[in-house]
Amino acid sequence: MALGVAEVNAAAGDVTPVNVLGIVAVEAGAAIAKGQIVQSDADACAVPQVPAAGETPAGISAGIALDEALAEGDVIRILRGV
Repeated sequence: MALGVAEVNAAAGDVTPVNVLGIVAVEAGAAIAKGQIVQSDADACAVPQVPAAGETPAGISAGIALDEALAEGDVIRILRGV
């Protein structure tokens, strides 16, 4: 599981508050189904978790989607720490 979800924008190396447990609002980077496990993309947005394939492991879980995202840019709630 990923460490957590940053609550503010930050540059690499900055000290940043991070939510590690509970319900967190995040921006979706793609369509997401309610109940789907999500991971972070290169833009720090929630996207569906990439499954394991051959020698490649699954993406690192950021949580479970509590809402459906119909498109990139939608804000949804995820459940962290489960």
